Amino acid sequence: MLSILIPTLEKRIVVLKKLEEFLNYQIDNFGVRGEVEILKLCDSGQQTTGAKRNELINKASGKFCAFIDDDDWVSDTYIRDVTDVIRNVSEVDVIGFFGNVFFRGVYGGKMIHTTLCPNWTEHDKIYYRPPNHLNPVRTEIAKRYRFKNITVSEDFFWSGDLKGSDMVSTEVYLGHKPLYMYRCDSSVKQL
Repeated sequence: MLSILIPTLEKRIVVLKKLEEFLNYQIDNFGVRGEVEILKLCDSGQQTTGAKRNELINKASGKFCAFIDDDDWVSDTYIRDVTDVIRNVSEVDVIGFFGNVFFRGVYGGKMIHTTLCPNWTEHDKIYYRPPNHLNPVRTEIAKRYRFKNITVSEDFFWSGDLKGSDMVSTEVYLGHKPLYMYRCDSSVKQL
């Protein structure tokens, strides 16, 4: 049903373990073990982030896939919210959401990821984004596009390719609470 994709580095194994424990707790708590897979790709920096993302998408077997970066966090009902949409809405290509952005642990604004956002823009501490790698996307659509073989901004280019296509036409927007917490800390970024 859902493939959660996590590229990481060996030096970031501690943050990865915390995220993985939290996701596994939700999978068990919401009774979706066997319907949600967590795929990780860890190295010591030999591959670019884009290459890792491509490899993980290729391995995804769920109907939908979404990246959760190892140093970010999700809501305590992320798994249930996403799998409920996948289970109950037959015609959906992408799941939109909003979340919070933190810079070195300090709240930095709100992010909105939806097909209603035509471009990557910021206004009054709100980060508007079209669907990108963090959004649950129908896997057959995600596999049509390749991340650039780079480590920074690979998500921006992939999002542009996705937005520029006619593949994503239906969306369910989860706006009841922040679904994703993007934590920008330059000391742990650089997947």
